[in-house]
Parts: sequence; structure tokens; C-alpha cells
Amino acid sequence: MINYPLHFDSCPNCGHKDTIIAEEVQLEKDAGRLSKRANIPIMQTRTAIFDQSRRSILAIRSLAPAIIVSYDVCSKCGTIYAIEIVKGQVELQARGLPPTNNKIPPFGG
Repeated sequence: MINYPLHFDSCPNCGHKDTIIAEEVQLEKDAGRLSKRANIPIMQTRTAIFDQSRRSILAIRSLAPAIIVSYDVCSKCGTIYAIEIVKGQVELQARGLPPTNNKIPPFGG
């Protein structure tokens, strides 16, 4: 069993600990333009865990368990890698409609 959240604090390619977005976010925090709690990943993927064959009978806007992966870029070698993986929930949508209000835990837990 996996114990979430998972945090990865160094590049799997070169071992460097600094990332581009985290560095820029820190500069904005230091300048007072962002909340001290703000964390912004370069990209985030959300994978709903549910039976795709039952999608047509599931209620639109019902919640499904999900895995949310946040990524950043190593500031030394440019590798994009997962920095955090959490369990959460996402709102199911009709195919072709954009998501409206994903329910996920705040980044940085």
C-alpha cells in the first residue's frame, strides 16, 4: 500500500534539488506578490480511478477518487519530474465538456 502524499525533492536525473517554478514562486513570495502558502507546479495531471465501462450510468458531476501528480523542471539539467503525488477526488464530466470544479487537496498538503 502506498502512503500518500509522496514528495520528491531532487531530480531523478542529476540529483539537483532546485526547480525552476519553485525558485520563481519563492522570488514572488519574497517580494510579497504571492501568499507564503502558495505553491504552483509547472503541470498537474489528474487521473480518475473508476470503471470506464460504467461511465454512462455515473452521474455527471459526481466525484471519483483520483491520483493527482504535480511536476516541476530541474533548474540544472531541465528534466521534468514529479515533485508530489497525492490522492484526492475529481469531478466526473460528460465527454467533451471542460471540468468545472475539481476537488483536490491544496498543493503542498
